[in-house]
Amino acid sequence: MIWQAVRARLVFGKRSAIGRRRLAVPGIMMLICGAVLAGCAGRAPEPRATGPGPVSKPGWQAAIGRVEVKGSHQDCTGVLIRPDVVLTAAHCLHPKGVLVSASQVSFVSSSASVAEASGVALLAQGGEVPQGKIGRDLIPFDWAAIRVAPVKFVTPIPIAPMSLDQAMNEIARGAKFYSAGYGQGSKDRLRPHERCSLLPAESAELATIYFTSSCVVRLGDSGGPVALVKGNKPRLIGLIVGFDPRPNIGAPVGFIAPASAFAPYLNAPVISHVASPGQTPEMSMN
Repeated sequence: MIWQAVRARLVFGKRSAIGRRRLAVPGIMMLICGAVLAGCAGRAPEPRATGPGPVSKPGWQAAIGRVEVKGSHQDCTGVLIRPDVVLTAAHCLHPKGVLVSASQVSFVSSSASVAEASGVALLAQGGEVPQGKIGRDLIPFDWAAIRVAPVKFVTPIPIAPMSLDQAMNEIARGAKFYSAGYGQGSKDRLRPHERCSLLPAESAELATIYFTSSCVVRLGDSGGPVALVKGNKPRLIGLIVGFDPRPNIGAPVGFIAPASAFAPYLNAPVISHVASPGQTPEMSMN
């Protein structure tokens, strides 16, 4: 039996544990986290805006961007949830097993008309999740919020916590499922995941812990948004954190940390209808 534990922490200059309870998930499913991008070391810099701002406001996809960590070749994806807060996967901030400082992090919007934003502080993280192969019980802890220099002219994507059933019902009623990231060598171009959607849960218990999708998720997609879009207005329902290639069936399975896992630990006004957070659970893998 193999055991791993991760503790959720809030970070304001220093980290402190905020309580824990134990929850076990049966079985081991190894997933590959999307933290490493092949060939990142030789990336040519993309020209960025340096003037007062774009002539017209960019589309909502400008709130999605690349998360760069200085001194590391491991880029990820991030989502702007407030003008000065970016959400990404926690494992992206532990490139060598150690949490990086916020000053090492930059957010590069998918819109070239938006200036790059430097990290200012680490606000919160679900846990100290390692890169590489991890148990699926760590999926809901694989998130982190970083304060960055305010990003102008971009509308943040609001967080909308909901159950898997609620999300699938909204899709059935016409909401568009949207997922994207910088995976599969897309170092300077946001890659939407085509022809995919949420998958039914393996059990009612697992549906409350994490979501899965049929999207072809690749290294570099971690931290990317999982959203429902209606009337050109997106709502963030989860965060891409990894994938299982499933070579035996020839189809990948993307793993998603649901918004309910991180919304209680982030501040208003982008979050609505969220109950006060209780104790943060400590997860184990057996």
